[in-house]
Amino acid sequence: MLTTLKTKLRALLRKSEVERELDEELRYHIEQQVEQNIRLGMNPEEARQAAFKSFGGGGHNRLRNVLVVSEVALALALLIGAGLMARSFIRLMSVDPGLDPRNVLTVDIRLSRNKYSRPQQAVFFQQLLERLRALPGIQVAGAVYPMPLSGMEENMGFDIEGQPPPAAGEQRTAGPRGVSPGYFKAQGIQLLKGRVFMESDGGDTPPVVVINEALARRYWPDQDPIGRRIAFHRRNGQPVWSEIVGVVKSVRHMALNEEPRSEVYIPFAQHPLAFMTLVARTDGAPLGYVAAVRSQVQAIDKDQPISNVRTMEERLASTVSQRRFNLIFWTLAKTGG
Repeated sequence: MLTTLKTKLRALLRKSEVERELDEELRYHIEQQVEQNIRLGMNPEEARQAAFKSFGGGGHNRLRNVLVVSEVALALALLIGAGLMARSFIRLMSVDPGLDPRNVLTVDIRLSRNKYSRPQQAVFFQQLLERLRALPGIQVAGAVYPMPLSGMEENMGFDIEGQPPPAAGEQRTAGPRGVSPGYFKAQGIQLLKGRVFMESDGGDTPPVVVINEALARRYWPDQDPIGRRIAFHRRNGQPVWSEIVGVVKSVRHMALNEEPRSEVYIPFAQHPLAFMTLVARTDGAPLGYVAAVRSQVQAIDKDQPISNVRTMEERLASTVSQRRFNLIFWTLAKTGG
């Protein structure tokens, strides 16, 4: 990138181009001076001679020198700006998103709430994930809402057992994520402590959650959060406590250039959702499994569509596409490419 910009800088400063541009600039200034001299009472011949004299000799050279310096200064400023933008883009591409996007297929499924009750929503996704995991070439499959890097975000306040509520004007919030067993492995999110969700974490078992490293560091910086309890809501005025059973690596949920936020993962079987994103880690090219995934969905419900079919790498790339466009636009528009 920098080599290309330097080449364009050299082209910009080629003598023939500079001479031509400077001659045009001088001609413009001389014509302006002639018009001004005529307005001051000179006849056209006197006005031209006076104008040429004012731009001749040392004045002519000084103006050319000023214009050359201006051209060089502008080119250098553009080169430096594009270089800084390129380094910023490179740094963004090297940021760890907290997951492994390679060979991961993602598919959105939105169930009709008129057709599926909350228990039926859980059953649908459980059956679908079982079918997907049995397909050749699919290593592991899970589901999540909201999907990382989808632009969707929710935040909820929560209580911590044994700790006083936040002081007035302060907030204690985290982003809730409904996930299925298998999701963390499918997404390549590392388990740091404890365990992830199991099929036994159902609606009739004690509530459990998995938290991310960012939340653990914020509220238990020098302690082990495993076994602690938090509550997102109350029932009959009493907190409904959920036990922390695991801590996973933080994911940059909103954008690669934003620090990870506090997140709490909740078993979708304990809190069913009508809209979820399937995440499947595959042996081969992820998009080659789309037809198989669609057939398994329709085997359960022939009228159920799928949408927003993308690889995880495509989702990741879309978060930096605007910066990539800005860099290309800056390079081409400002350096004459």
